[in-house]
Amino acid sequence: MSHTFSIRSDKPISLGTTLDKLPISGIKITESDEVDNSTEPWPAGYLHLYIDGVTCRSIELLREGDRYDVRIMAASSVEDTLLAIALSSTLAKELGAPILPEDGEELPLESFEETYDRAWAETFTGNSLDMVFGLCQSDQGPVTLQGVHTPFVIGPRLLATLPEAPRDRQDAFFALFRKHQHIAIDDVFTASKIIVTNEGRTRKCAVVVLGEGVATLLPSDAHVVALSSDDGSKLQIPMEAFLPLVESKGKWLSETALLVEAITEKAWQDLTYKARPHHLKALFDVGEETPDDGSHEDPSPANYRDLFSDNQWENLVYAPFIVFLIVSAADGTIDKKEIKAFGKVLSSQSHPLTIELLASMPDAPHTIIQELLNDPQAMAERLETTVTDIDSVLPRSDALLFKVALFNIGQEVAEASGGFFGFGKKISKTEKAALTTVALMLNVT
Repeated sequence: MSHTFSIRSDKPISLGTTLDKLPISGIKITESDEVDNSTEPWPAGYLHLYIDGVTCRSIELLREGDRYDVRIMAASSVEDTLLAIALSSTLAKELGAPILPEDGEELPLESFEETYDRAWAETFTGNSLDMVFGLCQSDQGPVTLQGVHTPFVIGPRLLATLPEAPRDRQDAFFALFRKHQHIAIDDVFTASKIIVTNEGRTRKCAVVVLGEGVATLLPSDAHVVALSSDDGSKLQIPMEAFLPLVESKGKWLSETALLVEAITEKAWQDLTYKARPHHLKALFDVGEETPDDGSHEDPSPANYRDLFSDNQWENLVYAPFIVFLIVSAADGTIDKKEIKAFGKVLSSQSHPLTIELLASMPDAPHTIIQELLNDPQAMAERLETTVTDIDSVLPRSDALLFKVALFNIGQEVAEASGGFFGFGKKISKTEKAALTTVALMLNVT
């Protein structure tokens, strides 16, 4: 149950000027790297607006010819809905035109603002949320909503944690939704699912990392949790066995995302003690079967570039930067020592493929770093795609050497901050978790 407000006018206006006149601060545009948010004419097509730390579901804008549509998505919060109403009012003022709600007739601005106020926003939010809850409780099962930054899954497990009273239930739901979408604001490590394959590539397994003392948002739809202790020891626990051990120390932010607070000292020892009987000696005892790709050992090629498509090669060029950013940005900052170490390790690479990649890198590598930082959620996925390409294109021994070379980048960057996997005192716990993640992503554990 979405709702759209439409305004028609051929008067030219700019996106930036209109947003500056909104009575709400902190507006961001999802497509900010694709649009000119200045005094240029309002671009045609779709845009999505949100407020960092506040918005659960972005507001969808569409300019098509002389029509401007402002769409509120189903199960949007009251704050989201009020943002859409404010935007519609501001557009109407800028265009000097009436507003057409999808459920009525055109209204002049004054009548629109009298009708579509906070009370209307609260009613719309409550009704659309009731509809979504109803779908969750039907035979359709869990419902996935696209949040500002990432999909948000609603199902019976999440609903069971909410209060019974309707208003309390709504407030609790949006508090979880909001925290799930803006978890990066807190000091929380978002664990990415890492897809690893066995040597014969006949089985695959989704693994996530939980580090000692690291608050972590854990996706529960992975097959295995890798527990990484400060002393370097590791346990591999099936997710179905792990959840009962840790649920009391966590909070479900969505049907498939468990926020586990930092577990330290005695509590961590207790957790690993209880988890140890479930440790997988053979990781691929769980997971899924995959067809054998029939790969075999061939001599290393003389020219690696010819083996990869343009898109695959671009991902390979970006891979060292992704490893660097996953490790160096894990604690929220990238310091000069880490940048210097990254440049040094790049220039000292000896693997022939890495040498070819260096020759393909732009003269201004900071442009790659900025591009990756603009979409940090996509970095892990891009690296996993690159690992799949490496494993499918290169001979097995050659692929392993290159992945080890990539891992060494993360290792040397970590050492620039004082240590690695518990050796040294300056490396942060989040960097340790990031390094474990990189090792699993590259399948070099």
